[in-house]
Amino acid sequence: MAGDTLLKVEGIASGYGKKQILHGVSLEVSRGETIALIGPNGAGKSTVLLTILGYLKPTEGKVVLEGEDITGIEPHLIIQHGVAYCPQGRNIFPQMTVSEHLNLGAWTVGDAEERRRAREGVFGLFPILKEKESSKARTLSGGQRQMLSFGMAMVTRPTLILLDEPTIGLAPTVMDTIFESIERIHRDGVSILVVEQNSAKALENSDRGYVLDMGRNRREGDSAELLLDPNIRQMYLGM
Repeated sequence: MAGDTLLKVEGIASGYGKKQILHGVSLEVSRGETIALIGPNGAGKSTVLLTILGYLKPTEGKVVLEGEDITGIEPHLIIQHGVAYCPQGRNIFPQMTVSEHLNLGAWTVGDAEERRRAREGVFGLFPILKEKESSKARTLSGGQRQMLSFGMAMVTRPTLILLDEPTIGLAPTVMDTIFESIERIHRDGVSILVVEQNSAKALENSDRGYVLDMGRNRREGDSAELLLDPNIRQMYLGM
């Protein structure tokens, strides 16, 4: 059940160098809530995540986490605040093993027993990673690499996880596995903000949604309502 506000993004303007992508974007994520951020290619969805994480510094607006202004602070400090990030493109190192990846992901977890429990939690989500624990990442399938990237984020034991296109390029069966994992994490009380090109699937697996277009908020609301809105279906869901 969603509770009080965990993350608040207030009117951020952000971009790359002199190229402004976001024009006053706002959103909120409550504790225990899954939020879908949808919109066409180039809408600025990934830019929102990178600005939240501090990789991009906004020229206007602010990012507030648990009541604290974290606008523009360094990414490693934001991660230490309990925010995890699973980037688009399967962030893995081909010559490293699955186990080494999870050890790398757990750099913020100081206690050895907690790291062990975190690893077991990842293996519970993705049993195939347990089987492949000693395998190098280059031997994994595309779906398994995505699971590993997801696992590297989850091993930090986050309160909020940011997912950037977690199912891009995956077969439908693997896509279902990823969304089932997102739902399990949601049930465990982790808040989730997911950017997903498969907008219908994202809304089906979230509590609320925000629609971005050309770097601006266009719509927001309960995901079930957005799914039924004929304008949203036609313009953003291809239905």
